[in-house]
Amino acid sequence: MADRRLLLPLLFLLALPLTGKDAVPDASSDGSVPDALSYTPAGEEPVRTEVAREAEKAFYVKGTMIALRETASASGRKLLILQNGDIVNFTGVRLSDQGREWMKVTRFTPKGGTVEGWVDARYLSETKIEGKFSFLKTVDLTPFPKAKGHKENPPVKTRGVYITVYSATPKNIRRFFNMAENGQINTFVVDVKNVEGEILFKSAAAEKHFPAANKRVVYKTTPPFIAEARQRGIYLIARMTAFKDNYYALAYPDRGIMVPGTDELLRDRDKLVWVTPHDRHYWEYLIDLSLEAAAMGFHEIQFDYIRFPDLNKEMDTRNALGESRPQAIQNFLKYAYERLSKAGVYVAADIFGLVPSVADDMFIGQHWETISNVVDYICPMMYPSHYATGFAGLKVPDTDPYKTMRQSATDALRRNRNLKTPAIIRPWIQDFTAFWVKEHIPYGAKEVEDQIRALRELGIDEYLLWNPRNRYTPITVPKSGKTPEKTPPAPSPAGP
Repeated sequence: MADRRLLLPLLFLLALPLTGKDAVPDASSDGSVPDALSYTPAGEEPVRTEVAREAEKAFYVKGTMIALRETASASGRKLLILQNGDIVNFTGVRLSDQGREWMKVTRFTPKGGTVEGWVDARYLSETKIEGKFSFLKTVDLTPFPKAKGHKENPPVKTRGVYITVYSATPKNIRRFFNMAENGQINTFVVDVKNVEGEILFKSAAAEKHFPAANKRVVYKTTPPFIAEARQRGIYLIARMTAFKDNYYALAYPDRGIMVPGTDELLRDRDKLVWVTPHDRHYWEYLIDLSLEAAAMGFHEIQFDYIRFPDLNKEMDTRNALGESRPQAIQNFLKYAYERLSKAGVYVAADIFGLVPSVADDMFIGQHWETISNVVDYICPMMYPSHYATGFAGLKVPDTDPYKTMRQSATDALRRNRNLKTPAIIRPWIQDFTAFWVKEHIPYGAKEVEDQIRALRELGIDEYLLWNPRNRYTPITVPKSGKTPEKTPPAPSPAGP
C-alpha cells in the first residue's frame, strides 16, 4: 500500500525518513532515545580532517528527520533524530569526512541532560526556521459535518486485504473470494489508481482529464467482480493514490513538484514524480475518478499518498495559494468529502504509522487531528517493521508486533480525543516479513494475530492487511473484542 517506507522537541521523538510503502520507519512516543534507527553497513574508517575551531553559537536545524550521530560519518550511530526548527549548540568544532562537512553540536534532552554528537553541516543554519506548528493557524479543527451513515451503504466493521491492479484480474481475484468465503475477510481494498498512474478500468473521468491513463487498463468496462462482491456481501474500497502519480506528472509537468530553480521534476526514492497537492485541476481528476468508482459499486474511497514527498531536500511545490502543507491536504480532503459523501460513499485517508505518535506534520502535510477531523476513516500504516529502535521501549519493534501495535494504537486513540468529530481508526497491519530489518523475525499467523489482538483490546475492531505480493497468511479471526480499555487524556498536539 501506500508505501510507507519512516529531537526530541520535548514532547515527541521522530523516526527515519520513509523509503517507500514497504519500509516506513517510525519512532518512539515514550521519550526514549534510539541508538540505531536504521542499519547502515559500516565501511572502512574514512579519512577525517579537522577544521579550525570556531566560536560556539546556536544553530537551527533545517529539514526533517536529521540524524545526530555519534561520529562524523554517514555510518555513525544515530543518537537522536532532529526536526525542522530545532535548536542545537555548535561547539565550534568541524570535521571534513570524504568531502562532507560535519559540525559537532550539543542538544538538550527531555530529561534535562544533553547529548553531544555530529550533524551534517548542510542541515544547519544560523537563520531561525519558521516554527514547526505555525500550520495550526491555517487548518480547521472545529467540528466537521459528517454523514452518520448512508441508507443504501451502511458502515461495515472491515477485515480487509489490499489487492493490486494486477491481482484484480478475473483469474487472480478468485483467491480473494475464497478468503471471504472462508470467513477470513469481508473487505477488498482494490487499486483503482496506483502510484504509476495506472487505472483499473476504462474511465470517462480519465478521458476528460488525462486520456493517456485509458491506454493501460485491466477492464474496458465495469469490472464484473464488483457485482459479485456486492452480491456476496463483500465491502469494496477503492484505493486511490493521490499525489504520487508518475504518468500524470510527466504528462503535465507544470502541475508537478519541481527541483527549485529548474525545469526538472523532483524524483523520490522510487525515481517517480509527484503532482503538487496545491493543484486544483488535478483535484478534479481524482474526484471525478472516485465518483466513477462509486457509481460502479465501490462503498468507499480511500486516498493513499495523501501527502507531500518525504524527502530531506528543498522542493518547489507550486504553492501559488500560499497554503501550509497540512492545509493543502485538509482542503483537498474537505472538498473530496463534500463531493463523495453526497454520492453515498465513505472517505478514508492512509497515513504514515508514525503520525499519531508525533506532534507536527512531519513536513509532509500529515497531522493527525487535521486529517482525522475531515474523513470517515483514518488508516495509519502501523507496520511493526517500520518503527525505530526505542519505540515502545523495544530494541527491534518488528520482533514484538503486539507491543508495537498497542503503543501506536494507544497514541492514535489519545489524539482522536482532541476532536469532537474524529474519524474511525482502521489501521493497516503487517502481513509480511521485513527482510531488510536487522534482527527481523519471520511473520506468520501468530504475528498477524498478535497485532489484531492488540487492537481489539483497545476497542479497535477494524483492520486491513498489507502484503506487497498480495499473499496473505491464513489466520483465526476472533469472534468478539474485549471491552475497550481506558487510556489517559491526550496531551495537546499543538506543540511546545
